[in-house]
Amino acid sequence: GEEIEPDFSGDKEAWIRERIRRHRSSDGMLHQLKMGDGTWLQVSEHATSNGGIVGVRTDITALKNAQTAAEAANKAKSEFLANISHEIRTPMSGIIGMLILAIDRSRDAETTSLLTTAHRAAISLMSIITPILDFARIEAGNTALSLSDFNIRELVKSILELFSERAIESGNKLMSRVEDNVPLWLSGDDGRLRQIMLNLLGNACKFTKDGTISLHVSIDDPQVAEECNSVPGPGDLVRIRVEVIDTGIGVPTEIIPRLFERFTQADASHSRRFGGTGLGLAICKQLVTMMGGEIGVHSEPGSGSTFWFSINLYPGRATPQRRNINRISPSKRRFSVLVVDDSEVNQLFISKLVERLGHTCEVAVDGLDAIRHVETKQYGLILMDMQMPNMDGIEATKFIKALPSPQGDTPIIGLTANGREQDRLACLHAGMLDVLLKPVNVQELQSSIDKHGLAVAA
Repeated sequence: GEEIEPDFSGDKEAWIRERIRRHRSSDGMLHQLKMGDGTWLQVSEHATSNGGIVGVRTDITALKNAQTAAEAANKAKSEFLANISHEIRTPMSGIIGMLILAIDRSRDAETTSLLTTAHRAAISLMSIITPILDFARIEAGNTALSLSDFNIRELVKSILELFSERAIESGNKLMSRVEDNVPLWLSGDDGRLRQIMLNLLGNACKFTKDGTISLHVSIDDPQVAEECNSVPGPGDLVRIRVEVIDTGIGVPTEIIPRLFERFTQADASHSRRFGGTGLGLAICKQLVTMMGGEIGVHSEPGSGSTFWFSINLYPGRATPQRRNINRISPSKRRFSVLVVDDSEVNQLFISKLVERLGHTCEVAVDGLDAIRHVETKQYGLILMDMQMPNMDGIEATKFIKALPSPQGDTPIIGLTANGREQDRLACLHAGMLDVLLKPVNVQELQSSIDKHGLAVAA
């Protein structure tokens, strides 16, 4: 442990008494002691068989200073990434959002095709940006796993649907198989599991043409699966194995040992045909490790590849399924919604989206403006951006939650472009009921509004 040495300047007897006390209470453990002049000592004292004390004191001031500097640098890095994430995701949220609204309103086939292509390009750009931010967050320890129940077969089906058009364009046959002994409902971080599967399938599609790509889910230990399909206990684990098998170009033998290292690509030449940041597999390895698993590959050049991973999950329980919405459909329940965001583009997108979902909507430009709105009118829901000038979303939420009922009871959903786990927790601690990451997913937004909205006259 760390201790602060009391100031004994001018009092030798007090210093001696303190030395004797420390010697008598010696436990043989290492202690770090900060002296009055700022020096740090590592202290170890042991009692001898004849009643004496052997003490060793090592000056570790330089080490402590280096540790403090490293912690400060890590904090600065984390804050830099949060700001970069916000600055990138905020305009991208507006771009993607406006394209979603335009596609939803378009009735002309050619215009819809052009807008869809633009939307796909924007999503592609985000797929490049996100791994860079993800990798840095995971490396800095700013990522935590969530736990929710999900249907593994529906998850696999939804992932394959995302690649169906791409597979057709490349002449590939896309298949999947989930073994019968895999429990239908599992519990774990389905978002991160989806991220890993998407990355591996994306690579398979990238490096395969006129071939076959298969996603296979099985149980590492069949005996565990049988037990979990009965009545599960709270400590049960389900270890699943996922394989992505393709008949593509394969991976060069010399690349395989460092394939899961950051910035490694099978083809790094200037004339390379395949894009990417070289971070996808490194992120997959980090996420798999966080989920108590392992990841690997079997491949031969010209004979295809099998990328596999195994992770620990828990037995889950059946929950209502999310609707698959291709176009924006109005909600059955209608609410009066206050949108709080300092970006004019995001104000327009979120408010138009909320109205398309069937709700009435008003806009506030920052936290102070939100408080003025709430003090004069009761809303069924507030969509609160986290990072804003004058007063941010967290401070505004705390203020609103401190108001008397009914204003203080207004449910608040956070919107953030930062993506750090500590930011999400800060939002929830302030009183928000949910936190959505920008660019906002239409289905997630609709689901959260339907779940948390209050029946206030719109």
